[in-house]
Amino acid sequence: MQGLGPVRHALVSSFACAAACTASPCLSGNTERAWDVTNTGQPYRDITFTTTEGTWMSVDISPDGKSLVFDLLGSIYQIPSTGGDAKLIHGGPAMQRTPSFSPDGRKLLYISDASGAENAWMSNPDGSDAQQITHETANLLMSIAWAGDGESVVGEYIEGRYPARFTSDLRLFDLLGGVRTIVPTPPNRRDVAEPALSRDGRYIYYTERLAPTFQIYVDANHINYAVKRSDLQTGAVEEMASSWGGGFDPQISRDGRRLAFVRRVENKTVLFVLELATNEQRAIYDGLDRDLQASTIRILAGFPTIGTLRSGARAGCTGWTWTAAGRRRSRSVSPYISGSPTRSELSMTWSPINSRCERYVASRHRRTGTP
Repeated sequence: MQGLGPVRHALVSSFACAAACTASPCLSGNTERAWDVTNTGQPYRDITFTTTEGTWMSVDISPDGKSLVFDLLGSIYQIPSTGGDAKLIHGGPAMQRTPSFSPDGRKLLYISDASGAENAWMSNPDGSDAQQITHETANLLMSIAWAGDGESVVGEYIEGRYPARFTSDLRLFDLLGGVRTIVPTPPNRRDVAEPALSRDGRYIYYTERLAPTFQIYVDANHINYAVKRSDLQTGAVEEMASSWGGGFDPQISRDGRRLAFVRRVENKTVLFVLELATNEQRAIYDGLDRDLQASTIRILAGFPTIGTLRSGARAGCTGWTWTAAGRRRSRSVSPYISGSPTRSELSMTWSPINSRCERYVASRHRRTGTP
């Protein structure tokens, strides 16, 4: 893949080595049972309910346009793109989030804490053959995205120690082994997040925090974030979208002609589309969930994850995505913007959902007796 260069070499991070050493009772001398997020030893109960809507959900659409995947309350579901009953793909006590299809539609990428810490995982679209990609135990892996060739993924990497947790970089993880930084921590020592790579592998789009120092009060209508693009062949970086209300959560269409992003406009979080050939920006939808721009410490993303299909862009009441005909989909899942490569108009379509949720709820610990 152009721009990313070869990374298939026997490179193992010191973090992965440390995780392997501490996880083994034989090596660490610890004979206690290893932590298992699915069996903590705490009393618990199962609850079941059905819902037709949710908030702060990430969504993606398959390359063939036939199905959607989304996260809801720490589980991942799949539905037909026309809407309908949701099928549980990944559930249980572990928290699973931000699912996305590989470029060929044969794999699903997501973040899970099934190992005891949040890491990148992949599985078949039906949830089978789940495999852990990264092996962090103390540091943080936040937003994650496929590279254009489907042979590597890019994630936001944050060191867990203070004060390094206020900064981040973007790292490329090869599925066959190997990792390298492709977007370093910016000069202001703040964070970069929400990566999205062009299909030809040349460009990476991402969100960068512009504030030079830590702020207790953040006005979301000020210029806090910008969408930037790095040319992975030349190293050139340019600002694609910012101004009042910021610019964040970028997603490039599959034909590379349009960039969707989110901005705060007064008290609304609004989806915009940027025509890369003309630099024209258009507001598409103003009914999105409230963004996290005003958060003092934005550990996750400014908005739920979005995805793309051939030439569309996506947005939602929650997350959003580009579809094959250049549209974007959601309702309780996420809306999609529609428009063909030969038309400039974009419209919103909705995919209704019906999700049967099964949750594992640990019982509260109560203190008894005299303190």
